[in-house]
Amino acid sequence: MLKLYNTLSRKKEAFEPIGKGRGKTVKLYTCGPTTYGPAHIGNLRTYVFEDVLRRWLEHGHGWKVKQVMNITDIEDKILAASKAKTLDDVRAFTKPHEERFFADVDKLGIERAEAYPKATEHVGAMIKLIERIQAAGFAYERDGSVYFDVRKYHRKHHYGKLLKIDSKHFGGEKGSRIDADEYDKDSPRDFALWKREPKGTVGVVGWRSPWGHGRPGWHVECSAMAAALKLPLDIHAGAVDLTFPHHENEIAQTRAGDGQDLARFWLHAEHLLIDGAKMAKSDGNIVTLAEVEKQGFLPVHLRTLFVQAHYRGKLNFTWQSLQAAKESYERLQTFYDRLSEQAGDAPEGGEAVTKLIADTQARFAAAMDDDLNTAEAVAAVFDFVRDGNALIDAGELGTDRQEDVLEALHGFNDVLGVLTLEVERAPKRVNALADDREAARRRDDFAEADRLRKQISKAGWTVEDTPRGPRLRKR
Repeated sequence: MLKLYNTLSRKKEAFEPIGKGRGKTVKLYTCGPTTYGPAHIGNLRTYVFEDVLRRWLEHGHGWKVKQVMNITDIEDKILAASKAKTLDDVRAFTKPHEERFFADVDKLGIERAEAYPKATEHVGAMIKLIERIQAAGFAYERDGSVYFDVRKYHRKHHYGKLLKIDSKHFGGEKGSRIDADEYDKDSPRDFALWKREPKGTVGVVGWRSPWGHGRPGWHVECSAMAAALKLPLDIHAGAVDLTFPHHENEIAQTRAGDGQDLARFWLHAEHLLIDGAKMAKSDGNIVTLAEVEKQGFLPVHLRTLFVQAHYRGKLNFTWQSLQAAKESYERLQTFYDRLSEQAGDAPEGGEAVTKLIADTQARFAAAMDDDLNTAEAVAAVFDFVRDGNALIDAGELGTDRQEDVLEALHGFNDVLGVLTLEVERAPKRVNALADDREAARRRDDFAEADRLRKQISKAGWTVEDTPRGPRLRKR
């Protein structure tokens, strides 16, 4: 049974999607990028967590997943960074950041969602939602802007379900309004659903509405786009720093305008720290995937680092920790490559192999069902690799069981996504260098062997000496 930690209840709850049968569909909404700059690896950690969640729902439980991830392409930060004067300017500014986002997630092996709605393409739905909220009495207009009445909503429905806000937080803030998309935590304010354009800019960056020319507030964007999945959602996921005010406001807007819950489960990924401090663009301490690659690492090394930690635990990024993750990845990949070659002619049977596979699969599934405990799941896979290598070394894993072990490894990787499941064959020139090096070693010409090894390395390959002879592996 899958159990997920629900931020609404502050506890792990058994999860089943709405509907009946094994083929039921999980409706998953995940907060996507705000396209005013490149995603940093803290953002990418959240996207990898959401990808692992999706993969486990599909591969671990056989459910279909319909995932929607929004793209915020109109918001305070975008307007400030772009200095746009028209919507065309905004789109020209956000497009390269959007393209880079997709390039990054593809490099990390993140499966594509079924839909990526853009905020600028759903303003009509946002206006209709604001009208419903206003008709229900939970919004009011001031000078062409529309604000959500937090105090009035709280009296009827309770504002602060995710943050566990109680009535004492509302003292002394009567009539307090805020136009900024983000504001202090633990501070309930009437937030903008619709923002009028400043005087002198009418007809430039904005849309027509019943309240005049302007644009939607950030919080209402997700509520309107998520509703396309048909409410309530099974899961709404995102980074922990979105819990308040963004996700809290989404809940309130949907309840006020549509009279129902936005989502049954709310899942939040913890911060990625850098040298012990929160990574944030505003603090100027971000690292991007491009910078990771410039340091000689592969995107899969970063993904390996992410899945080795539980998504609800803070993870401290250092270049040393990434190097350790790279070495972990290489251990896994070397085992896969070794399995993909001729394993030997061990006698048929192999009870030890059968037990190893069954025990690891059970341990892996138990870990993933325990709130996606990838740290324990990865540990199970590494034990599998250790014991599998021991069986190969002992001559107890022959070709008759080789495919069974490979199939199990594929199953783990379907969820974790940390292996390159194609054994890349070296070109003839590199194979020839490896043959010459082996010949030099046999005649004890170690200087020549070392020279050839360096040539192989320059070509992008590593040569490893094994009892069966040299093995080439792509670096």
